[in-house]
Amino acid sequence: MHTLYAYSGNDVAEMCRSYANVVRREFYDGDLTIDPSDHLDISVQKAIAHPMTLLQMSGRCGVSFRRSWQHIRANKADVRVIWFVRSGSLKIVRSRATCTVEAGQCVFLNSSVPFYARTMVGPDGTFDAVQGIV
Repeated sequence: MHTLYAYSGNDVAEMCRSYANVVRREFYDGDLTIDPSDHLDISVQKAIAHPMTLLQMSGRCGVSFRRSWQHIRANKADVRVIWFVRSGSLKIVRSRATCTVEAGQCVFLNSSVPFYARTMVGPDGTFDAVQGIV
């Protein structure tokens, strides 16, 4: 595995800006928000890139991402993300449904349909997930 992104500090604006650049490069356009925290900590590692991308995301702060029709029209990336949540939880909001994916569960996400995703740390203060991107 190699590290795509790592941040440890307390500057929300800096983390949001730098992490948003990685998300745009590796995934697609959207609006990224970082939950305020005394200590921000997140890392994203890539295991493989072909034939599908496999990433591990872990951190000690909540991250929100919104992809609207405006983002989809500007960047027509059509990928599917399979989230395997290992600790914490992931909230997914779509036009007709909202679900919360708990540790030990998985969810499929379609990038060509608007969505809102929010990672939430668990009782141990961490969020950890593996993403398969096809």
